[in-house]
Amino acid sequence: MPMDTYEFSKISNKLETYEWDDIWWDNAPDTSARRILIIGDSISRGYRRAASKLPDRDFFIDGIATSKAVDNATFFTLIEYFAKNELSYDAVFFNNGLHGWHLDEESFGKYFLELAKYVKEKFSPKKFYIVTTTPARKFQNTEIFDERNERVKIRNLSLKEAARSLGADVLDFYSLIEGREDLYTQDGIHLIDEGYTLLAKEVIKAAKNA
Repeated sequence: MPMDTYEFSKISNKLETYEWDDIWWDNAPDTSARRILIIGDSISRGYRRAASKLPDRDFFIDGIATSKAVDNATFFTLIEYFAKNELSYDAVFFNNGLHGWHLDEESFGKYFLELAKYVKEKFSPKKFYIVTTTPARKFQNTEIFDERNERVKIRNLSLKEAARSLGADVLDFYSLIEGREDLYTQDGIHLIDEGYTLLAKEVIKAAKNA
């Protein structure tokens, strides 16, 4: 699966080979229920789905998953569109780090902070969580880390700095599964069901504390 990003001559955004969005409102007509919102990439989509299957929760789980990098202006458009439903959230969980490899780490940190601030302002959750990016492992050799994992670790420092700046809590998924190569599929990025369920349980636990 290609991870590189490419700049096309007719547009200003640097895009990946495959660009996608996946938005989800859980029981959308019920505007009075408790809700949490998970924003991120395909990893967050995976644990959002896993969390929706877990028992012992009294809230709905909405989601925005996308391949958009943090410097993509249409990411703001997507957030704005989602927020127009004016639903109230007890907690919002936000992550981005496995996309936008064209950005150096300093630029990534700057753009992430700007986007995270926008997310917090748009949804005004009772609790705002910055979620660290999960480790990147080798394609078809998940026992070792991919070269880009060093960049993931640096980006996670930026995520934690953004959390401090915005008064957000950190949910450290990197540390949670750093030593768990058994939770990965052979692409080295995505997780098996057990992995997503492990992350989902942490989201539910954090949401209950919101």
